[in-house]
Amino acid sequence: MANDKKYEVPEPDETIRTIIDRASQWTGWLENRMPGISPEYRKGLFLFALTEFGKECIEAQKRHTEDN
Repeated sequence: MANDKKYEVPEPDETIRTIIDRASQWTGWLENRMPGISPEYRKGLFLFALTEFGKECIEAQKRHTEDN
């Protein structure tokens, strides 16, 4: 029997949106310089960008918290 529970997915906050936007922009920029890139490779680049921009955001938040 299927699970009938419905889960609410919260809207991403501004930080998450910023990380996704930056990763998308970077991946698009790279695609323009590497025509013919495979979808699998593009997905990997996007995940890499999400990871890197996410780390950058976390570090910035830590510095901000330590300063205050």
